[in-house]
Amino acid sequence: SCVNEDTNMISILRKNNAKLNGSDESYGNFFCKIALLRKNNCIKLFYNCEANIMNQDIDKKTIAHIAFITKNIELILFLKNETRYNLDVLDYFNKIPHDYSDADFDELLKESALKIKV
Repeated sequence: SCVNEDTNMISILRKNNAKLNGSDESYGNFFCKIALLRKNNCIKLFYNCEANIMNQDIDKKTIAHIAFITKNIELILFLKNETRYNLDVLDYFNKIPHDYSDADFDELLKESALKIKV
């Protein structure tokens, strides 16, 4: 429902204080897939329902890794500013999320962060 942006189901989940937790790789795979699809509202919903959005996929990537790979500024800023997300988690290739960035994207991210704070 969340991936398909079913707002009625999302409202029901929020209204009923749904608690969604899992610690296995399948949750990590799912979260990384929705990050890859840029379903930021879906990730925010799971976070608000206290799901562990830090779960890692089969390559030990998190949604933060995917956000940097796909240059998803909105998701990166959400994780950094609105959660206690650990942006220093190593994946299978011993890279933290920011390692997937480049100088141009870093500048764009910095500019976006400044615009949001104003």
